[in-house]
Amino acid sequence: MEEVRGYRPIQIAPVMLILAVPQLLALPLVSALCNIRRVDCRHVLMAGLAIQGLSYFLGTWIDADWVRENFYAMQLLQVASEPMMVIAILMLATMGLGPADGPFISGMFNMTKGLANAIAAGIISALLRRREQFHSTMLLDTYGTNHNALQPWGDPAQGLLAPHIADPARLEWNLTVLMHGAASEQALILACADIYTIMIGVCAALFALNMVLPQRVYPPRAPSMTAPAR
Repeated sequence: MEEVRGYRPIQIAPVMLILAVPQLLALPLVSALCNIRRVDCRHVLMAGLAIQGLSYFLGTWIDADWVRENFYAMQLLQVASEPMMVIAILMLATMGLGPADGPFISGMFNMTKGLANAIAAGIISALLRRREQFHSTMLLDTYGTNHNALQPWGDPAQGLLAPHIADPARLEWNLTVLMHGAASEQALILACADIYTIMIGVCAALFALNMVLPQRVYPPRAPSMTAPAR
């Protein structure tokens, strides 16, 4: 939204608040759900992954006409999916360990989460840059091919600018700037759609692994208040 629509940070803030504020209610509700002994947290995790994948699927339809309101549906789905995934993973990571591992659980989980965040941010940035370069090359190559093929009929962009710009050098410069901006904008949009598609595959892979790898764990129970008779 900053690069394509020119949004300022204060205009993007409502999109972030839609994701952050409702989680103050969603996190306790998901925790209470996972604390029910009949509820398998693996099923909660798979449901969260499915909802997250659905939000990414909606993101694959992104185009240059999207504004802030178009992201609200995705964010609301993630309000439900993110607590379901985080709480379920936390239960699977902690409840499967013995009492002797208690002092190390927090450090182990937080270290893994922090390292995964850094690695994921680097991978997504690299993928976004590579896909943006790929789409930019393809768009400019297609334009050049069609421009040469349709040159006898004239360039539509040049026809729009020619009545307003008499200097040929200035006209050529404005055409270059116009094409560069349009190609960069469209390449970024296509790269974002590619990232959403890749994330759908990641959700599907984690969904499949969750069906075979983790073992069933149960929520902690309060100790019995009845002492044995002596």
